[in-house]
Amino acid sequence: MRGRLPAALLLLAAVIFALVVRPGSPGARMTGVIDRYLGSISSGDVEAAHGLLTDSLGSLLLPGYMAGMPGSGTDGGIELVHWEARGFVAYVRLAGGGSRTLWLAKQDGGWRISGDSSLDNLLGTAASVCRTYAESTVVPAVRAGGDAGTFACPVTGCGYVLEEGSTLLCPAGHLGEGLDVTGGRCAALRDSLAGVVALFVSEGAGMPSSFEEMYRESGGRFGQPGGFRCPDHGYSYYTIENGAVRCPWHGESTPIPTGTS
Repeated sequence: MRGRLPAALLLLAAVIFALVVRPGSPGARMTGVIDRYLGSISSGDVEAAHGLLTDSLGSLLLPGYMAGMPGSGTDGGIELVHWEARGFVAYVRLAGGGSRTLWLAKQDGGWRISGDSSLDNLLGTAASVCRTYAESTVVPAVRAGGDAGTFACPVTGCGYVLEEGSTLLCPAGHLGEGLDVTGGRCAALRDSLAGVVALFVSEGAGMPSSFEEMYRESGGRFGQPGGFRCPDHGYSYYTIENGAVRCPWHGESTPIPTGTS
């Protein structure tokens, strides 16, 4: 048994060398792709880096969006680990310190990057970037009569879609169920809140300056801590001014009815 163990270990080492280390082996080709990918990012050649992604991963973002990724080559420490559903896992030690996890998959006869932990972090901001652009630029333009299809998602480059003339959609799903460009949902909520303010006033209170004030003065029966937000723009809170409930994002108001009993 003792005599066989060294031979078995030598055989295992030879197999690992053939699969991973030997020039031209699958492992050597994978590490070569990793070196080219990280080197392209480090040098700012995002087109080359994007070209090394699998088609499915590359479709999630424009090459220019990769400019926001941290770049660092390897210090030679690339550990090819095992297969996962996403691809072959590689742990990479970076020359600038730290590490990065990459996944590789076969496509068109060669190895491509099918996942990147740093790219995952960057794509985590995609929905916010798309929504901010849509709310600040696309929706106002469409409400003014512009064509939604002439605007593109800043992450994927896909043109926006206006569904049933009222809901702005991003083909990549960044906007979820979409943004209501007509302001119908906002108008409905403003109408409802105007009625609540009217009921609050009818009980003997003066006209409140905010929904937070209503909440405090009514002991929680009316209003809401922090106020109410426009359903089409989560950063815009309704105000109470000039006898109306106003949405600062849409720039529209609903008068508060008087004489409510």
